[in-house]
Amino acid sequence: MHSRLYALGESHRRCYLHLYYNAEMKAHAVDRFNKELIACKEELKLGHLRPEHQEQYAPFFIITTTPVRRMKIIYNHESVHQYNKQILIEITKSQRKILELLKIPSPALS
Repeated sequence: MHSRLYALGESHRRCYLHLYYNAEMKAHAVDRFNKELIACKEELKLGHLRPEHQEQYAPFFIITTTPVRRMKIIYNHESVHQYNKQILIEITKSQRKILELLKIPSPALS
């Protein structure tokens, strides 16, 4: 759990925001991302590129082409690791509404 203290309103009343870490939800998010990467790699291999995945091809894959071996696709492990490190549980819409009503910026979780 991580707590943050915010001052609210003109009277600067105290408001505490408690953030809870859920390892199971993070694991599901990482698994979902890895499955998407595997699907993108298959798309690249087969040449069936999907427009909605265009943004994922360049940063997460290193693609080299040679006359003998043709196209070689490997994961950009540094980018994948960096992304997995940044995957966090998203605050639900209702929690975001509460934060907006209280004029508290959504916390940058890292």
